[in-house]
Amino acid sequence: RFIETLKQRGFFAGVAEGSPEWDQRLAKAQAKFRERNAAAAAPAGGGGGGVSEEARLRERLAQETKRMEDAEALKTKGNEALTAKRFDEAARLYSQAIDMCPGNAVYFSNRAAAYTHLQRYDDAIRDCHHAIKLKPDFSKAFSRLGTAHFQAGRYRQAIDEGYRRALELEPANAQYKQALDMAEAKLSEEASFGGAAGGMPFAGGMGGMGGMGGMGGMGGMGGMGGMGGMGGMG
Repeated sequence: RFIETLKQRGFFAGVAEGSPEWDQRLAKAQAKFRERNAAAAAPAGGGGGGVSEEARLRERLAQETKRMEDAEALKTKGNEALTAKRFDEAARLYSQAIDMCPGNAVYFSNRAAAYTHLQRYDDAIRDCHHAIKLKPDFSKAFSRLGTAHFQAGRYRQAIDEGYRRALELEPANAQYKQALDMAEAKLSEEASFGGAAGGMPFAGGMGGMGGMGGMGGMGGMGGMGGMGGMGGMG
């Protein structure tokens, strides 16, 4: 479970499992965890010896694992709430998961999706930036950043800060390409008419949260379906 948690947090991003670099990163994570917990347990010393210290470390590891599992359960409930279009509830559940595991980029990215549905675009953008800071190769966070900007009518930022970068990370992703094309078309339309281009594309239904219909569905936002950035909750 410890390794699975590290994977979910992007600790092994870009590294092949079983490679020397993988082993090196794993060893570093384990050493850091032991060091931190040993320091926390030190004041409780007093004759327990190595066995008691090892037992304390095992207990701390169990507590850490439980905390991460609880955070994952909150995220799952958040996904379910988002699927059911209970966006305030989804945002609240993701916030609780973030409080428990603030280093998990997926939780911030998912909350950004909920905030975008709630038309809290600046909050969504902040969460996307935080997710990207935690996981710089997180293409979905870049795409959701583009979607938040798009919904706010900031087509240039949607292109430059979001969709283009997402497509660079996943060149074969057709939904990111479609979203980029839509944003470029809106920007061109806006320039042609000298104002905001009205209307939002792809008013689709909300697909199952296991993949959110691959963006074929953030309906109810007047056009978040097909926008490439809101699909596949983590």
